[in-house]
Amino acid sequence: MMEDLRLPILLAFAGLSISPMLARARPAGWPSPANSDITRDSMLVQATRTMSLDLPGSADAAFPLFGPVDEAKWSPGWSPRFVTPLPGAQSPDGAVFTTGDADLPTVWVMTDFDPEARMVRYVQVRPGQLAVQLWISVSAVSPHASRAEVTYRYTLLGPGGRGAMDHFVAAFPGFQHHWETFIGAALTGRAGELHHP
Repeated sequence: MMEDLRLPILLAFAGLSISPMLARARPAGWPSPANSDITRDSMLVQATRTMSLDLPGSADAAFPLFGPVDEAKWSPGWSPRFVTPLPGAQSPDGAVFTTGDADLPTVWVMTDFDPEARMVRYVQVRPGQLAVQLWISVSAVSPHASRAEVTYRYTLLGPGGRGAMDHFVAAFPGFQHHWETFIGAALTGRAGELHHP
């Protein structure tokens, strides 16, 4: 019984609703996020980082790879456990799923999935540690090439999240090459040829 209540309580704590129409990762009228840090008492409490990915496939082919189901096509370790919908899907109806340790899961809410605009937004909560917002939009460069703008915003919720925050800031410069390599391989039919670190 307690486990049944844990997810709604975590989402309510994060200011979210299970209904994707009520929960927005970022209001649509806000300006584009830029790389920035917020510190309090000389401690990093929020880090925002953006990268642009150049992809060897059409925008319509690339966009679904950023959804919670199709990410597995380029990230073999990706295995979300869907709360809703069942079976797991990526649609404008949104999704709630968990990753990581089943005893202390990371809760994900896909707040927006818009294939027409090619935009997806997530909120991820690691209770007592971090809240993470992830915004992705994909645009056409040519009929056979596209660009994805990917923004992460990590916000510290408690001391238990310090290590993950520091790791994110240190590792982020390598994200672009990793994502371009593995998503590019999925788009060109070479995903099986690559090995993940």
